[in-house]
Amino acid sequence: MGKERLDQGVSVVIYPEGTRQPPGQVGRFNAGGARLACQAGRRVLPMAHNAGDCWPARSLLRKPGRIRLVIGEPMGCESGVDELNARVEQWIRETATALMAQSARAGSERESQR
Repeated sequence: MGKERLDQGVSVVIYPEGTRQPPGQVGRFNAGGARLACQAGRRVLPMAHNAGDCWPARSLLRKPGRIRLVIGEPMGCESGVDELNARVEQWIRETATALMAQSARAGSERESQR
């Protein structure tokens, strides 16, 4: 069905971890998105965000804060599904770590201003 949607010009969003994770954690990656991209001859557009800082996983609580979304460069399937999935996972893990560090610095700055 994903390839059909792509062929119709509809973007397909796939969450490789399957479910939201607590802030600072990145779960196990599923290769389904990479597999679809390779089979459909399309590229993956990786994204990472820190929404878990404001919208915790498995909670109804919402906290004030700034949500940052980082969109990476499109990644193609030149070397196969596993290699694409590994590149996407590495980019997301590195970017999520950087976002977490930014959030920690921002929190420290807010505390020092009080």
